[in-house]
Amino acid sequence: MASLSIIRPRIFTVSTWAANAILGSFIAALAILASVSVSGSPAHAQTNCDARKSLLAKLDTGYDEQPVANGLASTGNLVELLISSG
Repeated sequence: MASLSIIRPRIFTVSTWAANAILGSFIAALAILASVSVSGSPAHAQTNCDARKSLLAKLDTGYDEQPVANGLASTGNLVELLISSG
């Protein structure tokens, strides 16, 4: 009987070293992209805090309203309750 040989297609045409180098480059690029997207958040949060401070000051001077409670909504947004003394 004739022996049958199994033909296996070669999936990767590059060496193991080259494949590791490509994978390492991909991971490094992904890490840089993640760090850039995270670094933009604090500046945006600072802008919101300044707007909140000015809004609370305006409500205090114009309407005598003071914050009495705060919490998180199911969407993750901050909810504040303000009341006036009058």
